[in-house]
Amino acid sequence: MHPYNDIIETFDLKGADLVAVLEQAVMNITLNAAGQVRRGDASGNFLQLSGVRFSADPTREAGNRILSVDVLNAAGDYEALEPDTVYSIIGNDYIRKGGEGHSVLAEKAFNLQAVDHEDYHLTMDYIEAFSPVSPAIEGRITWVNAEYEPYDRG
Repeated sequence: MHPYNDIIETFDLKGADLVAVLEQAVMNITLNAAGQVRRGDASGNFLQLSGVRFSADPTREAGNRILSVDVLNAAGDYEALEPDTVYSIIGNDYIRKGGEGHSVLAEKAFNLQAVDHEDYHLTMDYIEAFSPVSPAIEGRITWVNAEYEPYDRG
C-alpha cells in the first residue's frame, strides 16, 4: 500500500493552482466504447483526495475538464473553491515534487514543511487511533456526460 516510504509534507497552494492540479489528475482519463470512464487509464496520475469535491467532464479536451471544485472548510461543510484563496494541503513529497506528471505542484506549492513521519507511519497511526476503520464511497468525484465502467472483479 505504501511501497516507497514517501515523506509527508504540508504546503500551500492557491485555489487556481489547485484547479490546475485537478486538471492534471484527470488528463489521462479516457472513455471506453460505451462512453464510460475507463478505470485503468489514470494510473498514479489520478489523485486520491480528501477534503475536495469536484465535477469533471471527460468528454472535453484535456486541460479543460474540471467544471467545479468545492473544498471542505473548518466547519466541516463544502464551499466553492476561490481562485485567489490559499489552501493548506498535506501530501507525499513524491507527488508534490512533480511525480506522476504533477508539474503544477512542483512549480506552485509554497510554504513547504516536512512532517516528521513517512506515509506508512501516518496510515498506521490513523488505523490505531480510529480502528475499526470504516471506509465508504463519499461521492466526491462527479463525472458529467459519463459514468464509471462497471468494476470487473474477475
